[in-house]
Amino acid sequence: MLTPGEWRVLNEIRTGATNAEIAVRLGLSLATIKFHVRNIRAKLELDEREQLIAWQPEEAPARTGARRVLAPLGLLLGFWKPAIGVAAVTVVGGAAIAAGVFAYTIANEGEAAPPGSPQELATATATPTDTPSATATEEEATEEAADWNTPSVTFWGEVPEEQQAELRQRVADVVRFYDERFGVRVPDLSIHIAADDEAWAAALGGPVEPVAEIHKATYRNGAIFIHATRTFDWIERFYFEAFQEQAAEGRDLGPEWLGEGAAMYAAHLFRHWRGEKLLADASALWRWAASYDDTPLQALEAWSPTAAELTGVETAATATLAAEWLVSRAGEAALVAYYEALPTSESWQESFGHTFGLSPGDAYEGIEAHRAAVLVVRRTVTGGIRGPDDEPVDATRLFVYAVRVDGSGSEGVTVAMDGRFTVRPPDSTYRLKVTKFCPPDSSVDLGWYEEESGFTTDGSEATRIVVDGSDVSGIAIRLPGTVEELAEGCEA
Repeated sequence: MLTPGEWRVLNEIRTGATNAEIAVRLGLSLATIKFHVRNIRAKLELDEREQLIAWQPEEAPARTGARRVLAPLGLLLGFWKPAIGVAAVTVVGGAAIAAGVFAYTIANEGEAAPPGSPQELATATATPTDTPSATATEEEATEEAADWNTPSVTFWGEVPEEQQAELRQRVADVVRFYDERFGVRVPDLSIHIAADDEAWAAALGGPVEPVAEIHKATYRNGAIFIHATRTFDWIERFYFEAFQEQAAEGRDLGPEWLGEGAAMYAAHLFRHWRGEKLLADASALWRWAASYDDTPLQALEAWSPTAAELTGVETAATATLAAEWLVSRAGEAALVAYYEALPTSESWQESFGHTFGLSPGDAYEGIEAHRAAVLVVRRTVTGGIRGPDDEPVDATRLFVYAVRVDGSGSEGVTVAMDGRFTVRPPDSTYRLKVTKFCPPDSSVDLGWYEEESGFTTDGSEATRIVVDGSDVSGIAIRLPGTVEELAEGCEA
């Protein structure tokens, strides 16, 4: 049941050493030692340090039903019914919310989970072996909150109270999901949620790195910072990244694509469990996005998460696709076991081979074959947009869409400032449409590409472009006037 890191800590406990002494001996932080001790106690169901000292593997206690925490490679799930109070919350610059704790009431009723609930979704890949039973009093709830390493949540700016409650619930679900699904908990984690751009800058307390500015989300030094408009995707993802960092205990985490892909995949598992998006639908989405990225996976081995995110969702989708392939071979719990094995491995390659059952080289070969089998092949349609008399136009917020003639969809791309564009659609027949984006959330169709004149406002006159096994180039779109004239009323 115990990971190699937990065994090392347990052996030190048996010498009578304190947590602080163990941290010095093993060269780890005190927070990491406390993290391991809490996991050991939960897995062995022993509360006293003297019991840990006396415990032997052959004397493992019988399950009492008080709590059930999974071994790192376990896939079984229990049915836990949470009665959730409010998380400990600080509000900066907004309405104060009374501090509280997470209280967990586990009912031993034995009925099936309701259709569509997180429990019902989770049991698609799990079978419960016991049903814990307990009732948490207010005093016990306080103790339970500390044991669960509930992240502190700080709101910056005027975040509506209703949204605060939703976000506290999401944090509670994230903690619960990772603990039940993987036996993973992240201690000493803080989450900062900003209401607007001003509060976002204040929360970060300094210059904002480009990737954080783009995504309005970042993880640094044991803290998650998120803009309130972007919380849906990031809390569960950064929680797993925080686990990766703590589990590795300062060792090389290995390929950046694996770190990014494992966190993304785990986040999608959470959303499936919560009933927000089925894993199959998420898989279809990242396969679609990954089809735009033909970078060999091995080239992303040393790429940093910042650089990866700056390339857009395509590279992150490629990483997630690779993680999906590894899960198909070794199971989802292997994504956790890999990082837990790093502290006792000579290298990340050794941990990789031990966890996934193949060498990195064999993995790259298998993943590339998988990509070739599941990703759609895309061609390139390239060209440029010019104004009257072949003069440059203001291409700010201009988009070109390759619209399928059969009405089954389109592929779009932002036009570069010099008017050039490259659309990457799969084989089909298309018409090219030029669109102007109008802030904050609308757009105006300017017209269509017509080969002879270069432009038409009548879609039925648009030239049909056949993409069939090869690229198309030399498309020349000539606007009959300025963008402002064609998109009259856009700014208003």
